Amino acid sequence: MEIPKTLEQLGSFINKNEQLMSLTGLGSSLFEGETFQVSAKEFISYAEAELKEPSTIKSQVNCITNLKRALDCQVDTYLSVLGLRSYLKKKNIKVGRKLELLNRMGFIRLGSLERLNSIRNRIEHHYDVPEKLDLELYFDLISSFVELLEVALFEPISGVFNIGDTGYDISATYVREHKRCEFCFWQKGKLLPNELHFGINDDFESFAEAYRLHRNLIRFSLAKC
Repeated sequence: MEIPKTLEQLGSFINKNEQLMSLTGLGSSLFEGETFQVSAKEFISYAEAELKEPSTIKSQVNCITNLKRALDCQVDTYLSVLGLRSYLKKKNIKVGRKLELLNRMGFIRLGSLERLNSIRNRIEHHYDVPEKLDLELYFDLISSFVELLEVALFEPISGVFNIGDTGYDISATYVREHKRCEFCFWQKGKLLPNELHFGINDDFESFAEAYRLHRNLIRFSLAKC
């Protein structure tokens, strides 16, 4: 079996062998992170209350404001849990770039991201008040995204997988301290010198793709159990 040496090879390796893999070990979820006085879910509830009010410009603006806060809060909560929020803040990374990162990490579909950004741009840069239908769509998009990240907060950050009867194993781990994803390989219980690691300090896009592979591998294996 040829052990991958690059991110591209790793993706191909996982796709080729995923059906053979079975979960043999699982790490805990991440619990560390910042806590905010108002949670994303609370902002969602405030927005929902405004959405139920008679359709006035004031209620629409209040709804939009609370939805924006819900999105920003949940994004920052999840990035904080991963240990990335302070790093991105130092790099002056804004919410649009954070959403792009989460898109590449596999949390939001490109079409949904484009719709979300389209509505955000109209609200934030043109000061438009959206139609009720658009506002309801915006509410649904933000609510779904907040719920998705809420579930992700409790996902395991590491897993070990047996690759069928090949004699090989692979582990996938997110290391919060180093802000990177690590993939290690074993042959008949012996650790091979083929460790791959992809940190956000090294390359933004490679890190995001590696995290997507790491997360999907764990979720796929859990679904098979």
